[in-house]
Amino acid sequence: MPDTIQQQIINAIDARFKTITIANGYNTELGADKVFEWRETPIYVNNLPVLTYRDTANEKIENGPIGFFRWSLTIEIEVEIASGAATLSNIRNVVADILKAAGTDKGTWNGLAEYTEQPSSALMVKHEENKIAGVKITFSVIYDAPAWQV
Repeated sequence: MPDTIQQQIINAIDARFKTITIANGYNTELGADKVFEWRETPIYVNNLPVLTYRDTANEKIENGPIGFFRWSLTIEIEVEIASGAATLSNIRNVVADILKAAGTDKGTWNGLAEYTEQPSSALMVKHEENKIAGVKITFSVIYDAPAWQV
C-alpha cells in the first residue's frame, strides 16, 4: 500500500531538513544525523545540535476542490544548540535555515502541498553548566487529499 499524502509530506520534510548543511548553502550543520522525527530519547549536551520535528495535528479545513478534503497539517520543530557566547546569533541562523529549507519550493514540499503557512517561532535560553539555546517553530502545511483520506 502506498504512503498517504500526509506521510509523503513528512518524508519530504525529513529529507529537506537533512540537507541543512553549510555545503548546501545554509548557515548551520543541522542536517543528516541531527534530524529526528518524534525523538523520545533524552538529549544530552554532547548530542547538540538536535532538530526534532512532530506532526502534532491534522485538521480538515474549508475550500478543498470537489472530491477532495483540504487539510492543515501542523508541524512543530524544536531545535537545541550549545555554543557558548554566540548561542543567540547561532539560534537565529538556525531559524533562518529552517525557513529557507521550508521555502525551497515555496512550501509545496515537492508538489505534495498547496502551500505552507507562515511559521511562528519562540526562542529560549537555558543557563546550566553550558549555555543552551533553543527555538520552537510551528507551521502549517496545507494539502489536498481524496475525500476520506489523509
